[in-house]
Amino acid sequence: MTKQINMKKTILFLLFISFSIITFSQSKIPSELPKKSDIIKLYTKQDKSKYFNYFLEKLQDNGFEIERKDDSFGSYSTGFKVIEYYNGSVSYRIYGYIKQIQDTSVVVLQGQVKSSVFGLTGMLQSKLEGSRTNVSRYSFNEILSFIEKLEFDRLEIYPTNNN
Repeated sequence: MTKQINMKKTILFLLFISFSIITFSQSKIPSELPKKSDIIKLYTKQDKSKYFNYFLEKLQDNGFEIERKDDSFGSYSTGFKVIEYYNGSVSYRIYGYIKQIQDTSVVVLQGQVKSSVFGLTGMLQSKLEGSRTNVSRYSFNEILSFIEKLEFDRLEIYPTNNN
């Protein structure tokens, strides 16, 4: 009798642990995103100024330097952050704004990447396009990794021509 009770307790414990791991490991980012997505919107019920400060603090916690911040317009941009990119490195930054729509704060963000080809340096929009080795896509995926660390209620990701 006690063996059956212990066995039931063990099974319930294992089921609880399995469910907890599955629930905890679910991504906040949808697995399928529209091609050429370059705009990310985060929605939260938090106050605009509080969430703006939280968002900027999280940027800094993740290695970004806040280059420009305007509290009255809710706009921001980071300095360029260098990341490893296959056999070299690439620099990207995040910019955008926050606005209040009724009782919801909305953070809009985009990325920009510095690319160097044949000694020429140019700026590209971070977006989901090309192969996984494309610098625009690589930097966009880095931004998505940052987004995973944030608290928000809802998320939208889409290409510029869909807003």
